[in-house]
Amino acid sequence: MLESLQTGDTSPYANYLLAFASAFAFLCIALAFRLGRRERAWVVSGALLVLVAGVVVASLAGPGRNSVVNLVREDRFETVAGGLSGLLAALAVLGGVGSRLGKVAGYVLCLGVVGFCTMNMAKDAIKGAVKGMLGRGSWGAPASPGSAAVGEGVRMEEYASLELTPFCMARGPDGALYVGGVQDDIYWKGVVARIDRETPDGPATETLVADHLVRPHGIAFHDGDLFVARTGQVADAEKGRMVYRSTGAVTRLTDTDDDGKYELYEDVLDELPGAFGVHQTSAIAFDDDGRMYVSVGAAEDHSPVIEPHEGTILRARPDGSELEVFARGVRNPYALTFGPGGELFCTDNDADELNRGDVVYQVRQGDHLGFPYTQLVAGPEIEGVVPPLFMPGGGEVLEGLVYAPPGSLPDGFDDCFYVASLWGGHVKRLVLEPGEEGGRYRVARADRLLDVQFPLDLVVDAEAQALYVMAGYEEKKIYKVTFDGEGR
Repeated sequence: MLESLQTGDTSPYANYLLAFASAFAFLCIALAFRLGRRERAWVVSGALLVLVAGVVVASLAGPGRNSVVNLVREDRFETVAGGLSGLLAALAVLGGVGSRLGKVAGYVLCLGVVGFCTMNMAKDAIKGAVKGMLGRGSWGAPASPGSAAVGEGVRMEEYASLELTPFCMARGPDGALYVGGVQDDIYWKGVVARIDRETPDGPATETLVADHLVRPHGIAFHDGDLFVARTGQVADAEKGRMVYRSTGAVTRLTDTDDDGKYELYEDVLDELPGAFGVHQTSAIAFDDDGRMYVSVGAAEDHSPVIEPHEGTILRARPDGSELEVFARGVRNPYALTFGPGGELFCTDNDADELNRGDVVYQVRQGDHLGFPYTQLVAGPEIEGVVPPLFMPGGGEVLEGLVYAPPGSLPDGFDDCFYVASLWGGHVKRLVLEPGEEGGRYRVARADRLLDVQFPLDLVVDAEAQALYVMAGYEEKKIYKVTFDGEGR
């Protein structure tokens, strides 16, 4: 199953070109001793030039390290074909056909191969970018008809302009929106604020209800209490390297005097992996039985995990008891949500080096979702890896994810997922249908619903029949999205 992930990550033209250039340079240099001094210098120089051109161009199509690793894969036809072509070109240049015309033909063949592969890799890159913008990925999700085709029945208005820099959002038991983030763009000045509107058309007010929370990347409510996923970022020098302390935690906050602010703080989970750059303890969700699910990022871009809870989705009781690893193999799962049938779903950020694009997973207990093995073209083959439910491709970054249950939004816009495409600047709608294996779902359609700058998190409000979109970074806004007419 991992092989299906790996074979598409590097362009076949890159593998062909790299094999061609390597074989050509090897044979030319190996047999150049048979030539005179002047001719030997020309042949060696030409061979090195072709090799450098092949490596550079192939590396632009995909990570160069992964392209080189692919040369040792026996099941890649383009590698064998490229190597044989390179050997034939080298024999022509070395005078194997016995004439100056053969040498010219050899160099012309080299130029032709480099040019042909470069043009096709450029074409594939452009095609992949267009597919990423339209919402079609290598996992077969259908192309989006674009916001104009879907947006006829969609209205969006600015609901609130925020002072804090927002990371996450949730709807409280009082019906208000709550936002977790930081003040002054400083991680250790983490806060949670309640967003109120006295009248539907009036200005929104931002009231701090909790503070002194470092990197609050996930908030959720359960039995009236506020749960915050937070992570410190502290490192010590140990045995010649920097080691991050286990500062990740889930904190339960209680409003002891019913004044709308939270005075009592208690860590129900602690000693989770600390923050590694932009990876941290991120999302919190509760199932119908009241069990808590927490996502924990991995330390490195594509290296094996070390800490017991690193790169996992955890499950526990709200008091932190009965803690267990629910699923493994995630890199930076930013959002958790429950969908049809009580199934768990998450978004996960891909490795920066490979940059195949972020994904959405359907997650079940005991699943391994592939990290770090799916981030390597020649990673080890392991059994039971769960493929993504949705992968738009084009390096797209997916953050917030929410399910709109039947009846929570107008007909046609409910019973589907909404996912925030951060750098793509839009919100997608994912319509699922039952799959063929093991009761897992598959994406029947993916639509680009609306355009928003830097969308980070999403909340469905069934009472208001509305979708709220939180925009981060310098945008710092919440938008209210309402619907008219049929969505399908």
